[in-house]
Amino acid sequence: MKSTQIETDSDQQAQIETVIAQVLAGRRECYETIVQTYEKQIYVYCRLLLRDQTEAEDAAQEVFIKAYKGLGSYEKRASFSSWLHRIKARQATDSSIQSAALK
Repeated sequence: MKSTQIETDSDQQAQIETVIAQVLAGRRECYETIVQTYEKQIYVYCRLLLRDQTEAEDAAQEVFIKAYKGLGSYEKRASFSSWLHRIKARQATDSSIQSAALK
């Protein structure tokens, strides 16, 4: 069972890297595949941390904007999901700090 998960993760990574190459080649519409793949995970994390639906939606959107803008700097040393989740953690933390400062 564990080897199946590894194969699935490997297949997903290969598919995501293909999509990244397409986006970097100018096919911006392909980025939607990345958003659809990770949007639930990103939103749920932001929602749990921020405890506010609107702030979580805004933070999740910022994660995808930052990832899109930084896509050219993604290196295959780590999985794309790890790279994206680092952006998510920083964004959610920044949003939490900003939210606390406004209260």
